[in-house]
This record gives sequence, structure tokens and C-alpha cells, in this order.
Amino acid sequence: YQGGDAYRYRLVAGALPYLQRLFPYGGKRGSTVELQLSGPNLEGADRLALGIAANAPLGRQDIRARTAAGSSNPLAFEASDLPDFSETEPNNAREQATTVSVPAAIQARLDTAKDIDFFKFKSDRDQRLSLEVFARRFGSPLDALLTLMDASGNVLQQNDDDSSGPDARIETDFKA
Repeated sequence: YQGGDAYRYRLVAGALPYLQRLFPYGGKRGSTVELQLSGPNLEGADRLALGIAANAPLGRQDIRARTAAGSSNPLAFEASDLPDFSETEPNNAREQATTVSVPAAIQARLDTAKDIDFFKFKSDRDQRLSLEVFARRFGSPLDALLTLMDASGNVLQQNDDDSSGPDARIETDFKA
């Protein structure tokens, strides 16, 4: 209950546009990404064609929905130079894995209960790779379990994000 000149705020009230979710969470610089937006009072602004300039800053940016009632709150979006891949359903089994080339950013979602997404890629011998889920840091409630398997389905590493930070992460050196 302290007060003084430093305790200032602005309160905005009304039927304001509020952005709860967007997808995908990122895109490649120099491309246009079709964002799906959701939240109350967006007045039909549920899609946004976002042109990412080739010289846009790398990393996180704020995205807002623009409506006749004004701009929404910001949500995070990441600009990168990585090629983007989208999951191709069905990819719920190792035999159905979506093929990607690394390095890459993969846009995916778990649409149904017990959904599992499999991806496959080729690695060079003695290549060091990081595999990292970006979900909770973008506001997703996803509790990711990241599992790295070899071509035969043998588990090489697994991370359930409990000790590594907000999202699952694996770093590995491929010896074969």
C-alpha cells in the first residue's frame, strides 16, 4: 500500500480485442507466414498474412491483431533464418514420420488427445545437433516429451523438460 510519483498505471476497459493464441510461432525472414489468431473480440481478425522482411531482426517479436476496436495485446513470434517445415499428418507412428532436413524449424501441433508427432532427418557422422521444443515460452500449455531414436527405433536420448527449462531439449553428437 505504498504510493508516490513512481506508482503509475493506465487502465483500459471495454470490449477490447484480446489475442490468446497464434500459430505458427515463427517464420523465416524474407517469407510471408499465414498466422491463425484466436481470442475474444477479434472481430473476424482470425488470420493474418505476416510478411517478414529479409532484414527483420532475428528472434522474438510482438504480434498484435488489428481490429476496428483497436490493437490487441502482444504475443511472441520468432523470426529466424531456418527453413520452415510443417508436420504432415498422419505422423503418429515412426513409419509415418514427416521428413525434414536439418537445420530446420518445424511447425506442428498436437490436435487430439494422445497425439504423437514423429519426424525423421539424416545427420552426418560426428555432427552435433540441438533439438529443442519451443512451446511454453510462447504461452502453450504443452508439456513436451522429446525422444531421439535411431532408424531402428532404439531410444538414444529423452527429455521431459522437467530439469532443462520451460521446454524439452536434447543435445547430441552423432557418432554413426
